[in-house]
Amino acid sequence: SLRNIEWRFNGLGLIRCHRSYIINIQRVNVIRKQDYDVVVDFADERVPVIPVSKGYSDLVMQYFSV
Repeated sequence: SLRNIEWRFNGLGLIRCHRSYIINIQRVNVIRKQDYDVVVDFADERVPVIPVSKGYSDLVMQYFSV
């Protein structure tokens, strides 16, 4: 399950950004607003744009704020 993956890799760069997605923060190219949502875009065009749910947006943003 995603919950198990999230627990096992805690602190290793994998974070949950949506109830259906876990991302590797080291592979993120851009975080951007698309319409009314926040999405994660990767440098590899084979990887689709991943949505960031409102419940996880603060967690995701704290990894990328300087």
